[in-house]
Parts: sequence; structure tokens; C-alpha cells
Amino acid sequence: MTREALEKSKVYKVGFLRQLLQWITFIVLLPFFISMPVMIGMRAFHGRIFDALWLTIVAVLFAIALIFLALQIQAARRTRIKINNDDVDIVVPKWRGPTPFAPFDQAKLPYSKIEAVEQRGEIYRSLGILGLQKVASVVTSEGDRYVLGYSTENESDAPIPFGLVAETLAERAGVQLVDKGVVNVGTQIAAAMRGTPNWDTDPLEQEDVEATRKRAQLIFVGMITGFFILVIAGVVIAFLPDIKALISG
Repeated sequence: MTREALEKSKVYKVGFLRQLLQWITFIVLLPFFISMPVMIGMRAFHGRIFDALWLTIVAVLFAIALIFLALQIQAARRTRIKINNDDVDIVVPKWRGPTPFAPFDQAKLPYSKIEAVEQRGEIYRSLGILGLQKVASVVTSEGDRYVLGYSTENESDAPIPFGLVAETLAERAGVQLVDKGVVNVGTQIAAAMRGTPNWDTDPLEQEDVEATRKRAQLIFVGMITGFFILVIAGVVIAFLPDIKALISG
């Protein structure tokens, strides 16, 4: 490979420190999850059925969170996009919304066979909070679509800058980067189960997108405010007897 080719080649992948942090988080959480069946069994054995049922629900949610984290760890380890002089070499997961699944797509795509480079926004709901994810993809002349990956809107330090990758690929392939607007998807779990809307789906009107953003901000502020109110109320209730004793004394 010539010096010029080396200078024009660029590899995008998740950094080692991010991967290490994901592994540390998983390893720290795993012992708590492993201990849950014992805690559930102990409570059930002592007749504390309600506590056992409640802890079972927590364990199920914990398991789902660990599965999602494990999928993200695998994706961070394997995802790789190498932009060369004449082609792009990709290893990307089978994305179903922001959740990566196996098997991974591996392909070497000559720029001459890239028909389109597209990106769009996808609105997701999680615990009542709305979030906008940006997703980029390439379409080949054979009609195959490869989803490169997801990033959060306005994310300043994305693990892989998929927006920049899409711009670079469009420039190298000599095609226009097409923005397909914003679509409403639902929850991340629902997207993982049934997939996301077709890329030909009509986008939301810009007014609806802005209204969704404002609603999401209000919900977020409301949840934060409610959390602090609960904390303050809890502190007041905890120290109320001492306050009464101080006043009466």
C-alpha cells in the first residue's frame, strides 16, 4: 500500500477505555444478579411471598439490562469500519433499533457499488422519557442495506461518529447524503423484537418533531423535580420527630 493510500485510510472503532468500562460495569453487576435467586428462595422459604414476587420482577428487569449490556459489549468489541481508497470494509451488527444483534454483517463495498448513503432520526420512549437517536446506513446497487450504527442526538463524544462516517462515504462514493427525516419507533425493546419502520416510511412533520422534543424536556424536568421532592420529603419525614422534640423542648 502506498503512502498516499495509507494517509487516506481511516479506521473507526470503539476505543479500548470505553470497552474496558463496559466490561467493568458488567463484572460489577453480575454478582448481584447471581445472588438474586438465593435471595428470592430465602424469602419464599420464610413465607415472605410478596417480597419474593417483587424481587423476582427486579431480577427479570436486571436480566434484561444485563442482556442489553452484553450485546453492547459484543458490538463494541467487533464493530469496525475501515474507509480505504477504493472501498469501505465494514463489520457491523444486525441492528434492530439501537440494539445490536448477531450475526454481524461483514462486507467490503467498492464505492462504485454504493447506490445511496442515508441517515434519519428515530424517536424512542424509555420509562416515559423520549429520546432521539440518529442512524446511518448505506445501500448497494444490489439493493442491500447495511446499517452502520446509532448515536444520540447532539452527542459530542460518540464512540463512533457515524454521522461523520456517512458524510465521508457519501463523498467517496460520489453520492448525496440523504436525510430521511425523523420517524417514531416506540420503545427500544419493541424495536428489538419487531424491528424499525421501513426506510421509505413517511417522516414526521417538523412541527411534530419539535413538539416531541419539548414534551420530552418537560417530562425529564418533571421527573427530576419529582425525584428531588421525594428526597426532600423523605428527609423531612425522617427528621420530623427530632424537629418536633427540638421545638417542644
